[in-house]
Amino acid sequence: MSIPSFLGTMTSLTHLNLALTGFMGKIPPQIGNLSKLRYLDLSFNYFLGEGMAIPSFLCAMTSLTHLDLSDTVFHGKIPPQIGNLSNLVYLDLSYVANGTVPSQIGNLSKLRYLDLSDNDFEGMAIPSFLGTMTSLTHLDLSYSQFMGKIPSQIGNLSNLVYLGLGGHSVVEPLFAENVEWLSSMWKLEYLH
Repeated sequence: MSIPSFLGTMTSLTHLNLALTGFMGKIPPQIGNLSKLRYLDLSFNYFLGEGMAIPSFLCAMTSLTHLDLSDTVFHGKIPPQIGNLSNLVYLDLSYVANGTVPSQIGNLSKLRYLDLSDNDFEGMAIPSFLGTMTSLTHLDLSYSQFMGKIPSQIGNLSNLVYLGLGGHSVVEPLFAENVEWLSSMWKLEYLH
């Protein structure tokens, strides 16, 4: 069963949680009409997205503070328009992307939770612009096939409580030339 398009007419909605509902197919573009929506969770709908990229109309929903598309079957590049969601505090895109991480994610200055784990960014280094996102308390990049040097700019994230960096490419694993940047992360409780 698909997400009903009539939901797009419920323009007073501020919270829509469709996690674990078993929906499949495409997200109806009418969902983009929900201009007051602050919370959207479509996670763990294993047949939602049909292998397509994340729909760009979701990136026009600028009232969103919480967006969770994890464990759906979206697949493709993260749209650069994601940077338009300037009110986001929580963004979970685990298990949905490949290609590259768009630099526009760095525009999300209010973001506190960012999960890009279990994606296929093979051949890409961890983007240094992530080090400018100083509001982050949770950053998970584990099992996303990043390669090369861990950028020392990650050390600028002094509010981090959780940092996931484990499980990357066996061809060219992540490495750090030195780990002095960890010393500024005095709130860190979990490092993987």
